Formats: sequence, C-alpha cells, structure tokens
Amino acid sequence: MDKPIVAKVYNGREWRYRRTKVLNMGHEELAAKVGVHPHSIHRWENGTRTPSAAQVVVMAHHLGIPIVELTDRVSEDLEALRTLVTLEKMRWAEDGEEPITSYPNEDGWQSG
Repeated sequence: MDKPIVAKVYNGREWRYRRTKVLNMGHEELAAKVGVHPHSIHRWENGTRTPSAAQVVVMAHHLGIPIVELTDRVSEDLEALRTLVTLEKMRWAEDGEEPITSYPNEDGWQSG
C-alpha cells in the first residue's frame, strides 16, 4: 500500500532541493529528525530506495511541506488520502508539532 502513495507524493530531487537550497539542511540533520540513518536519506533522494509513507509525512513536516501539498497529489484516491491524513495525525500526536501551513522559500517563510 505504501509504494503507490509514496510514488504519488514523494520526489527525491524536489525534496533534496528544498532540503539543501531552501533550508540549508544537511542529510544528517534530516535523518536525525526522521529517525533513520543518513544513508537512507541519500538513497531516497537518489531513488535507489523508497521511504515509507510514514517517513514521507515526517520528512515533509521537517522540510516545511504542508500536508495539504501531499494530500492534493492523492485527492482522487480516497484510501491514500485517508492514509496520509492518519499518518499526519499520528506524527502530530507523537511530536506535538502542529502541521505546517506555510511554505519555505529562498526569502524566508511565505503563506501557503
């Protein structure tokens, strides 16, 4: 079930750009936030491995990607939509950080 969802919402190149250029974040820092080895981040971004949907939701949060950006990409797939919303609720309950509602860019934060 995870792989079809991840294929629709995760783009390693896009997310690496956001991590490195927009947030100036190293893969070690993101790995620590996601709870994986830094090599996992590298492999996901290069497409040699695929993160789980839960890992994508956590990464999105730490990269400042609003959950709505992910859910918009699966809006016609009700099961995938429910899965992402459930995973975001679980992430929020676990770390207590509210969902992201704005997008980061090179000039700082801007409304989404």
